[in-house]
Amino acid sequence: MLKIFAHRGFVGNCDQQNYIQQNSLASLKNAYDSGFKAIEFDIWFLDSQLILAHDQPQLNDYKNLARFSDFLIYGNKIDYWLDFKNLDEGNVDKALELVKSQIDSAKINLEQIFFAPYCTDYNLSKKLFDKFFNVFGSTISMVAIVENQQQINQLFDFVKKNNVKFISAYYNLINNDLLQKFKGIEFLAWTVNEPSILENLAKIGVKYFASDKITIDKNTSCNLIKT
Repeated sequence: MLKIFAHRGFVGNCDQQNYIQQNSLASLKNAYDSGFKAIEFDIWFLDSQLILAHDQPQLNDYKNLARFSDFLIYGNKIDYWLDFKNLDEGNVDKALELVKSQIDSAKINLEQIFFAPYCTDYNLSKKLFDKFFNVFGSTISMVAIVENQQQINQLFDFVKKNNVKFISAYYNLINNDLLQKFKGIEFLAWTVNEPSILENLAKIGVKYFASDKITIDKNTSCNLIKT
């Protein structure tokens, strides 16, 4: 069964007169109303707050941006792919304390969450993964990140040593050779907006996708949402 995550919420069927900002509460609601059962979004830990934005926001923009807790309003009706953008050794403890508090308050099942610290420094990733496991337990779905071909060998060593079960990857990197190299690992492919690309990746075993435009109907066939 394929799972399509609405990429930063869903803005794929809006026009210029009805513009929806990514990572906004409107994009979340639009994703849910459009039939998505999973959502991907970007989280920054800034000024002791969990703020949603793709790029690091400026302080005077905070009040206009959604917070992590805002995106938990649908509870366990959807799954969550959480891209943490700026975690490091200095802020991870306070950040995860707040994340856990808000997940607990919303009563979200941890089985429905993919935790993805967006970090390709795999030495730092190891330390961040350990922090997540300490806070949420050893059975959570932790996701390693890969952006380009040059990172593959380092990623392989990291995955092998740390029993990583999920990898978030730019879709153009994913092929049969990569899947064989990381046999037994599930890939989360981003950002896939063409049904033909999704179908080809699905044929070789990819099950998880982030998309701006594609949903899956009840028969698991792909429908392109025209912008």
